[in-house]
Amino acid sequence: MIRSIEKLTSALWPEYLSFCKDSVFGLKAIGPVLSYGPGYDFVSVWEQRNEAGELTAFLSQYYGALAVCGREDADTEELIAFLKAVAPGSLNGPSELLQAFAAQGEEGCVMELKRGGDCTAVPVSTGDSLTVVRNDRFREFYEVVSESHPDFAGADYSAFLTDLSHRVRHNTAETALLTRGDRPVATAAALSILPGAVYLGAVATVPDERGRHYASTCLRVLCDAFSERRVFLLCRPEKQAFYERLGFVCTGHYLEVSSRES
Repeated sequence: MIRSIEKLTSALWPEYLSFCKDSVFGLKAIGPVLSYGPGYDFVSVWEQRNEAGELTAFLSQYYGALAVCGREDADTEELIAFLKAVAPGSLNGPSELLQAFAAQGEEGCVMELKRGGDCTAVPVSTGDSLTVVRNDRFREFYEVVSESHPDFAGADYSAFLTDLSHRVRHNTAETALLTRGDRPVATAAALSILPGAVYLGAVATVPDERGRHYASTCLRVLCDAFSERRVFLLCRPEKQAFYERLGFVCTGHYLEVSSRES
């Protein structure tokens, strides 16, 4: 049965963390809950349990974007009916689950760097006046991501700053910004941080600076910082080879569905 969670209790929280820590979808789903909890009108949380009371799925919706983490024995029929009723603005989850919900969507790869594994990014030359800035200069971080990804679905800068700075203050996110001289050129971020795992995203390089290992340098900084955790990220198929060269392996597939495709 699926039910809404209005308040996290001391009994629920460890169970949710344990359930979500081994899946990129769990990390995506629990990220906003780590940062804010369910007591805000822009964060909604649901759980599904079987007849024995075992947790089989964890879902969260953050500003209309819904993330689904489900076990193999989750009640798929009930989940699909629920998703159709909720009608999220966008939806992200395991491809094998969401294909039963929507015939169309953007499919991509789940990439993982095993705990203790080395990110093999080639270090850039220090002679290029390069500096990695951690957890600061969010305006420039936002500008790099926006310039690099024209379809960046972020809010305006003031909302972006409020959200990202809140996450960083609460140790549920970290950012890395690479500058060459005075110019910001590349980014990466840890968007969800659990004791045993981390989810990376916002990997970007401004178009005229690509091919110089700048984004991979940001990734390596974060992977080194979380070297004792499993590191996950999601990528489009055309980027899979890039991440494999950095030591990541493809462990599954996701489906991203917008409201117009469901």
